[in-house]
Amino acid sequence: MKNTGVRNFLIVAASLLTCLAVGLFYIAGQLSPLSLSAANYVAVGLIALGFILFALKLPLKLTRNTMPTEPKRILKLAGFGFLILGISLLVALAASPFFPFMFVWSAQWGLALFAVVLVCIALLGQAPFALSAPANFKMGELFSVLSSSGFNSPDSIANSEMKYWTDDEAAGIAVNTLLVDAPLHNLDLSMTSLAEVCRGEGITVLNFGSYTCPHHRRRIDQLRQLKDKYADANISFVTVYTAEAHPNDGWVIPGNFSEDSEYTGNEDDFCILQAKTIEARRDVAQRFIDNKRFNWPVFLDTMENTALRAYNSWPIRLYLVESGKIIYCGDQGPFGYQPDELEKALLAAMPGLD
Repeated sequence: MKNTGVRNFLIVAASLLTCLAVGLFYIAGQLSPLSLSAANYVAVGLIALGFILFALKLPLKLTRNTMPTEPKRILKLAGFGFLILGISLLVALAASPFFPFMFVWSAQWGLALFAVVLVCIALLGQAPFALSAPANFKMGELFSVLSSSGFNSPDSIANSEMKYWTDDEAAGIAVNTLLVDAPLHNLDLSMTSLAEVCRGEGITVLNFGSYTCPHHRRRIDQLRQLKDKYADANISFVTVYTAEAHPNDGWVIPGNFSEDSEYTGNEDDFCILQAKTIEARRDVAQRFIDNKRFNWPVFLDTMENTALRAYNSWPIRLYLVESGKIIYCGDQGPFGYQPDELEKALLAAMPGLD
């Protein structure tokens, strides 16, 4: 399963859950109502408590920790769904001495609610997650990211890294606000600035990221295709190379590069540390450029990470800039980094583009 694409796996899983939900709806319609007996009363009560404890101890507890928005959405849907289901069944039990019909129909009601929970998880959780994942992102890579993050612990590396780089803020610079200037290095280490880089006419696609972010590497081909598709339009592409997302001396992902074409089979060849000097950052950026065939300018954030912090762009983020103003701010990476959404914003900003 580790070599299965995340997108395909989630679509299949969502389809299976939806089919299961349809089956539960059918069974609920055919089920004979429960009679008000002591054994049934206890059984429904235990099932309801089981749903509540499951919701509180697993999905809802895990959502307190740092993880990408999409898997967190699935956990929230599961958690609140099972919590509401359990509470609803307990309410039916508590009211049954006064309103016996509430208990009589509780089995059908419970199954129908369970089916609704499964549909919500499939269509509101798994389906959007599938669409947000790169087509070439594998389940093995997703498992590596999640397991390395320690997402089941409040003291996880993911939590500490997110707090350090983003102060737990997910929002970037608001649309329709002025571009925030920041110093940048050219690849020859001379100085420039973000305002200078984005000063040209037309629209600038501003891409923030690093080599060690697997999601960033998976999306570079899409950015290149966009650039080639709109080569005749007045659109400039720029990458600001920032602090590493997953260096070997930080939040390291085992097998981070194992699915990349440049992988040599030797993990030591891809031991990339968080840069301590601008020369070291330049060297890794150049390796990224060479391996992923960049055909647009790349600039380096300063060692104070000024641009990264100003644009809240860790681990990766996309912006559109026009006439010194932000006209599109992508969601926080990794899964909020969506070249497809960027293209929609480009088409909206330049109606004659298509």
